[in-house]
Amino acid sequence: MKTIAAFLADNPRASRHDYRMAELINGTSGVCYAASPMPPQAPQTQITPADQNRLARDLIFAKAKPILQQVVTQAFAAPVAGQNTLSVRPLPIGFLRRFIVVVTGTLNNTGAGALTLSKNGNDNLLSNITFTDFTGNPRHNASGRAFGYVEACKYGRVPGAAYTTDSPSGYGSIIASNVAPATINNASAATVTRVYEIPIMVDTGKNMAGGMWLGVNNQSCSLNLTINPNPVVLATADNLAAVYTAGAGGTGTLTNVTITVFQDYWNNVPEDPKTGQPILPMNDIGTAYMITETNSGLAFAANQPAQWNFPTFSKLLGTYFAYNNGGVTLNPGTDLSQVSLVVSNYSIIKQYTPQTLSRVTRDTVNADLPAGQYALQSRMHNLDVSQYPSLQLQITPITAAAGSYALITTELLRPMQYMASASGVGGA
Repeated sequence: MKTIAAFLADNPRASRHDYRMAELINGTSGVCYAASPMPPQAPQTQITPADQNRLARDLIFAKAKPILQQVVTQAFAAPVAGQNTLSVRPLPIGFLRRFIVVVTGTLNNTGAGALTLSKNGNDNLLSNITFTDFTGNPRHNASGRAFGYVEACKYGRVPGAAYTTDSPSGYGSIIASNVAPATINNASAATVTRVYEIPIMVDTGKNMAGGMWLGVNNQSCSLNLTINPNPVVLATADNLAAVYTAGAGGTGTLTNVTITVFQDYWNNVPEDPKTGQPILPMNDIGTAYMITETNSGLAFAANQPAQWNFPTFSKLLGTYFAYNNGGVTLNPGTDLSQVSLVVSNYSIIKQYTPQTLSRVTRDTVNADLPAGQYALQSRMHNLDVSQYPSLQLQITPITAAAGSYALITTELLRPMQYMASASGVGGA
């Protein structure tokens, strides 16, 4: 096969047009001619899903507009069980990041003696928060205090708190955005308020894992917010879920509750100029960000480790738990000897005493969690349960009165394709 240069040398009167014709007839004269060798081309690199995801994140972060918009306000004069849940359908627009929920109401002391703020206080104004996506998958199902754990470790601060300073400039706790008095006297009432973050994405920056594109027809995701039907309990009873506790004969009610929901989303997401479709990080959309609280079902005995199995197909950002000794007492770490993350009960991933766990928590949050409650954080380096098969939370109590239990909250990422098949939650 000869090149075009060889063809012209053989045919001094020929032109390049003749060469092309020679190509067409190809060999009628017994000589096959070919084009001059092309310089070697660099191989075309195929863009990976991870690259596409990263580029889409960068485009959205650079071009889209973050919008915070009020969705609904609902008043409940006297919320009681069965009539205390607000169900919210998000606006069908944009790339959903999170919800901000403001709950405010009047706590009335209707019994004898004073009411005293519980260990978790107004975090318990909402007894349950659930979020279900438009494929019917539950993303979140946890108490208000569980979302407080996540917020504390995510932002590295006590949720809703303001610094007390000696500055003469007037900065400090000025707006009543997170308030509940330490005590409420007999026959008195007080306003209680809590502002919650209900995250849908992992964060509001470039990590968009868990985000949901709502700019589609007939999307039917829902946010359900349940007002605590038992905000006041006796101090001698289980008060982990209470807002206030009362002495003998003490009672209280929560009235005139208003819930206001704000939707935070990316708007004006960049579009593909050829198709007009939004440019979205498909890996992030294909991932569920989940906050789930569950009773561990563990049976506790003094000085005996109890193991709880983590769900499969998960990347853990945080594990939080409350150990309620005897079902009535939340101790400040004095009734536990060790808390660990172990694989198959022999390979140690994390191992803490209450004191070392306190130090690690304070390094992030600058405070401990409320009494009897603990955080094992893995936001900086997610624990992939696929890499640690049979991963377990191991709790070893020093004392365990009858009725002791643990509520465990997991904050994790899970591919949507494995939502239905994840397993492994439970005690051992």
